[in-house]
Amino acid sequence: MYFKSIFLSIICSAIAFTSVAQVPWLSTMHIKDASKVMEYLPPKNAWYGKGFNHSLYYCYNTPKKGARSFDSSKDILGSEYANEFIRITAKIPVSDVIAKDPFVVIVSKDGDLIDIPTPVWNVTHNPDERFQDFGIRDFLTSKCEAVAFVETSISFFVRKDQSTVTLFFYKDMNTFVSHNLGKSYALTDLGGKELARWLYYVPVKDITKYVQKVLLDIYNNVDGFYKLDFDSSTFDSYLKDL
Repeated sequence: MYFKSIFLSIICSAIAFTSVAQVPWLSTMHIKDASKVMEYLPPKNAWYGKGFNHSLYYCYNTPKKGARSFDSSKDILGSEYANEFIRITAKIPVSDVIAKDPFVVIVSKDGDLIDIPTPVWNVTHNPDERFQDFGIRDFLTSKCEAVAFVETSISFFVRKDQSTVTLFFYKDMNTFVSHNLGKSYALTDLGGKELARWLYYVPVKDITKYVQKVLLDIYNNVDGFYKLDFDSSTFDSYLKDL
C-alpha cells in the first residue's frame, strides 16, 4: 500500500523530526486585561482559532462532517450554569488546592474534591495564583483534519498544503503534553481523564481503521515524538470514505 510504504521507508531510513516551529497560543497564564477573558477562554469552537490556538479544555467545537457528536453533559461553560460556576470558582482560595496539572486544578471544599479545568481556574484568579495550562504548539488545530489512536499513541493529521499532510505522532499522553509545553508534567488521574475526553471529542474524523497497521509500525519503532510530511492523495480518499 502506497500510504504505508511512505511511512516504513522513512522509518527504515531513521529519519525523524524531534522539533517543530511553535504556533501562537493564547495561554490563560498571561491574561492582563480582564475584559478579554473570553478571548482566552472561548465557550465554544476553541478548535477553530484563526492563526492561533487556545488553551485546551473540554468545550463545544462544531464537529466536522463525519466526526463524533459532542457530549454536552460535561460542558459546564456551555451550560446555563456557566456564570455561576465561574463565580464560585473565583471565590476558592489557592490554599484549597490539593493537586494540579495543565488540565485540572483539584480543590478540597467542605470535604469534597472538586476538579476545575485549569484554564477556568486561571481566568478567575490573580496572576500569582495561576497554574500552567496546556495548549498545542506543534500545529494549528484549525488545520487538523483527522486523528488516530493506536495502543497508547495519539496521532494528528494536519493539512500543510493542497497536496501534503503532516503526521504528528505522540507515543503517549505524556509525550503529547511535554512536547508541546517543552517540559515534562505529571498528570493527575483526573487530568488524564480530562485530556482523554477532549481527545475523544476532537471535532475531526477518526481515521484509525485505515492507518492502524502503519501507526503500529511507527509505535514499535519510534520513541516519543515523530513528525512526517506525506503526499495526501491516499489520505484524502480515506477521509471521503468516512
